[in-house]
Amino acid sequence: MGTAHPSTEVNMSSFILSWALTLNHTLLLLAIILIILDFFVATDILTHIAYIILAYIVASNVQLHFMYQIIIGIVCWFVIVTAHYLFFRKFIQQVINRKIAPDKYRSGTDGLVGMAGQIKEIEQQKMVILEGDLWPIDNPEGFQQGQSVEVVEVKDGILTIK
Repeated sequence: MGTAHPSTEVNMSSFILSWALTLNHTLLLLAIILIILDFFVATDILTHIAYIILAYIVASNVQLHFMYQIIIGIVCWFVIVTAHYLFFRKFIQQVINRKIAPDKYRSGTDGLVGMAGQIKEIEQQKMVILEGDLWPIDNPEGFQQGQSVEVVEVKDGILTIK
């Protein structure tokens, strides 16, 4: 058996593909992908996993004692989740409602708009029954007990009906 010619010799390292990203860059890429997937999945699980990853990245890059890193990671996660529910979630919901699934999903009391209900009078106060729940109304004049109505707006938990 002879030796292979140097030009035909196979270098094993050429077969190994290098990812070329650090662990933090890989985790950041994964977090971004999970956040983008949240636009297509009607759950917050993917986003929360992404936020845990982001909090880990922030905490692991702080050059302090391990216990301080844990505290910083928890605080960072709490701040990200709070910002998500105060600001980013509404933005995601608007994008989903306009582009991906128009008017198929509305969260909270916004989901009551367009629903049909019936007027119910309890202790001289007119309310609307929607899916078994009683809701206060801001314009009770002109509606009778048992009359069918439609919700046109919700503000601070009080319905406007027609």
